[in-house]
Amino acid sequence: MYRRALAGSALLATLATLALAFTGPAQADDNDKKLALTVSRLGGMSGTSLECPADSRAHHPHAAQACEALDAAGGDFDQLQHQDSACVLLFDPITVTARGIYNQRVIQWQHTYGNECQMRAATGEMFVF
Repeated sequence: MYRRALAGSALLATLATLALAFTGPAQADDNDKKLALTVSRLGGMSGTSLECPADSRAHHPHAAQACEALDAAGGDFDQLQHQDSACVLLFDPITVTARGIYNQRVIQWQHTYGNECQMRAATGEMFVF
């Protein structure tokens, strides 16, 4: 039951974040990079939008670094540059999602990490908000 409620909450938060990310003029651009990012853990869920290139109105607190990392990975979240880190073997699962558009490609990505340290080592500043 708890997992079903968490999944429902995750879906609602993703939809709300997508609505925030995609409000504005409906102009198609070959370089559109607009994503809704979420972080879910046992204690709750948070989300933000990421639009690249980042500007001063960015919702994401590390937008410039996140955009740079995403561009270096060609929009593929599985190819984000890993950072060397010594993480403890504490199991505190954290699920991150990215949904949106990157250079006219639909992005729907999700991954669950064993804990926040492992998530940061794999994704850098992308899901730090």
